[in-house]
Amino acid sequence: MTKVLSTHNLYEKQYITYNFNGIFKEVLGEPSKGGMWILYGKEKNGKTWGALLLAKAFKEMGEKILYISGEEGFDKAFQDACKRAKVPPKAKNFNIAEEMPLEQIKALLYKRNAPTIVFIDNTSVYVDEFKRNDSLGLRNEFKKILFVFLSHEKRKEPEDRLGREVKKYAKIIIRAVGLQLQFSARCPGGLLNIDENKALLYHGINQKTT
Repeated sequence: MTKVLSTHNLYEKQYITYNFNGIFKEVLGEPSKGGMWILYGKEKNGKTWGALLLAKAFKEMGEKILYISGEEGFDKAFQDACKRAKVPPKAKNFNIAEEMPLEQIKALLYKRNAPTIVFIDNTSVYVDEFKRNDSLGLRNEFKKILFVFLSHEKRKEPEDRLGREVKKYAKIIIRAVGLQLQFSARCPGGLLNIDENKALLYHGINQKTT
């Protein structure tokens, strides 16, 4: 039976949220835990760099991170991105994996001490494995875990079916443009520069900087 709440009951409801600090708090506020987010953009516009900065912010508030580097794997380019994001070389609760089948991801999430935040980089690697609405099923199966999907961009939208599906259900939408992250959806929103000088050259304006 469908649950019905009065407005009083709704306002009395308590939520568990992510408590960001500094600039991430300005653009993200205190979003509720779990669900799906998406970060998309064209090549070389800061998707992976931005995702790693976000992962580091989650890690600093005590979350357990699994970053699935499905596209780049353990390539030097990904190592360089980790260094640019200043991910500590001995970061606890911050694990990185190469492409991992969906069923293996699920099995891992059922284990004790499973990650609480999973970054999936990116949808083009998983578009054939994730059938229609599989992303929604993953969200519903693991309600306490946040899934952050990365996606390439085409015509200012996620490039593939999986990316567009995730965006439809995403709590937070982040677009990477010219080394600038643009936040929207269920958050205060705003702009955050990954690299101040290069973003300034691209956009011609001075915005918040990590």
